[in-house]
Amino acid sequence: AIKKKEYTGNFHAQILDAYIAEGSLKAREYFNKNKDKFTPEMQNRYLSRIHTEEVNYTARTTAQSLLGKSAEEAYKYIDSIPNIDLRNATENEYNRLLRHQETIQRQNCN
Repeated sequence: AIKKKEYTGNFHAQILDAYIAEGSLKAREYFNKNKDKFTPEMQNRYLSRIHTEEVNYTARTTAQSLLGKSAEEAYKYIDSIPNIDLRNATENEYNRLLRHQETIQRQNCN
């Protein structure tokens, strides 16, 4: 019974790892359906990883939507985000996207 539970836990862990690796928002849904198959330590670890991926996904989406706005408007919006993790991730992603745009513009001018 212990080996079977361990095998089942590993099986579900591999699926969940794949969802997290691809940044899929299905990771939380899958975790919630199968969380009883994980040890409490694994549950905490996966919840943390899932949260991080959700923050990163939201930050990417938000930063992309801010590219059409002025820098002042974008930073004002970013500063208004109440969750500090999300605010920092969004600002980092927005700055990364701006640097990427600047690099492309420099290459097109040459």
